[in-house]
Amino acid sequence: MTLRGYTIRHSGNFMHQLDLCTGVSMTDVTCLGGSDGIHLHCCSGVEINRCVFRTGDDCIAGINIRGLHVNNCVLNTSCQAFRMGGADILVENCHVYGPGYYPHRVTVVRSKTEELPGEAGRHDLISFMIFFASEAYPAKEHSRNIVFRNLIVENAGKVLTYHADKPEWLQSGDRLRELTFDNVRFTGLGRSSLVCGSPEEPLEIRLKNVTAEFEGGEGSLFHPDSAHIRVTES
Repeated sequence: MTLRGYTIRHSGNFMHQLDLCTGVSMTDVTCLGGSDGIHLHCCSGVEINRCVFRTGDDCIAGINIRGLHVNNCVLNTSCQAFRMGGADILVENCHVYGPGYYPHRVTVVRSKTEELPGEAGRHDLISFMIFFASEAYPAKEHSRNIVFRNLIVENAGKVLTYHADKPEWLQSGDRLRELTFDNVRFTGLGRSSLVCGSPEEPLEIRLKNVTAEFEGGEGSLFHPDSAHIRVTES
């Protein structure tokens, strides 16, 4: 499937939903307002290049994604930049920032096609990434080899939302095993991430040349009360 060279604006729900697709190319697409930019449920071999997401909900989402490459994109959201799980995912050379230009749609009940005023609804970039999994779509292998490289991330509430095996958060049916942040600069972070991995399969987090500036002063990316995670820095 090839998606190329258009703008989609103020959709009633997801701007794109792709299920069980293999070999997807999305290039020079602009997503404005509406809800989520793109959902990639159980997709593999996906390339997203030179796209702009200014969404009222998550920018890029999907369960059990296998082989995703996001390159040279701009992501602005009033929810999460990434809501996903899967393996062999690389996000590089992107600018992620909040607050969202368009309000979070769940907080505003009005015409889906209406240009909402800037003061309406919620505009917070809540998490840079929230893990996404479901027992309805159990994973054949755990989420691993997820790499964020050469990014600037501005004004996120926190870096990561993950609580292993918690179905009410849509975080069961898979476990997050590996995350790497390589040459990533976080500015204006709201707080540390309180993360809970699985005691049987702890989460490995690798930090390489990562800097973090908090809006309230000093802080750490991951809260000291986080459980079952291993963080290594280089």
